[in-house]
Amino acid sequence: MNIGVIGAGGWGTALALHLYRNKHNVKLWFHSEESLMITRQYKENLYYLPGFIFPDEIKLTDNLEEAIYNSEIIVLVVPSQYLRGVIRNMPKENIRNKLFLIASKGLELLGGKRMSEVLEEELNDVDFAVLSGPNFSKEVALRIPTTSIVASNSQKVSDTFQNLLTNDYFRVYTSRDMIGVEFGGSMKNCFAIAAGISDGLGYGSNTKASLITRGMREMIRVGKKYGANEKTFYGISGIGDLVATSFSNLSRNRWLGEMIGKGIKFNYILDSTRQVIEGVYTTKVIFENNQELYLPIIKEVYNILYKNENPISSVKNLMIRELKSEEN
Repeated sequence: MNIGVIGAGGWGTALALHLYRNKHNVKLWFHSEESLMITRQYKENLYYLPGFIFPDEIKLTDNLEEAIYNSEIIVLVVPSQYLRGVIRNMPKENIRNKLFLIASKGLELLGGKRMSEVLEEELNDVDFAVLSGPNFSKEVALRIPTTSIVASNSQKVSDTFQNLLTNDYFRVYTSRDMIGVEFGGSMKNCFAIAAGISDGLGYGSNTKASLITRGMREMIRVGKKYGANEKTFYGISGIGDLVATSFSNLSRNRWLGEMIGKGIKFNYILDSTRQVIEGVYTTKVIFENNQELYLPIIKEVYNILYKNENPISSVKNLMIRELKSEEN
């Protein structure tokens, strides 16, 4: 099939390579002309996924119309805060009868919209699915075995993407719970930041295991508020992605937290990287839009990021809270 991958960060690059290996015709769209020129010159994405050579058959472009022209499938891999703008810039006459796959994870700052909601608001009556799971770009590019999940309101659409993406190192499951899959893929980044802070403070496995386990309770509370199925959070896009993102050295969100735990200023950390760290935005959205819910870990991560709270004080706040049953 002819596929346009919109977004040439690490994940977009890995997906472009993956789809090419699955015998599809791929175009990869770059937002940055500079990044495009460097990638063309060196045949690899030096900024976001170095070490993987692009075959000549993958077409690289910074022209959005060219990227989607004649593409039967559009894969959206744009950072969450920019997705709406990119969709609005798509020539609407060229998107009829195309299938969309949302591979971006996150929530829009203004209004807290999921990426599927953004797509539905900007494009009427298009068929789409969302992709999530523990999918570090480098590991997928290295063909290390992994699993993912595609969720859609249409089983036919889910089945299409399942078959499109699956091969001997990339196994895809399907779901009808888009809400749960999207909240899992978004909120795990908040708890990965917390896990990284724990690492930076020098705490151990007991601390991190406790954080992500209790973080799951908060994830479920938020998801159920918006109509998600609780069972989804015990699957690939919930606990699977949460564990990977909280423990792996490839996790940008865990890395951010670790730097904070080591005493490095938040703004300095953000200025030091080209990578978008989605958990920074998701934490703000979740905290500010769900004040009625009991979200103690989210609250402390928010206070550390946006209120300059001392991480050690935040840990103490979590430990001396009112005692509860584990079910609460």
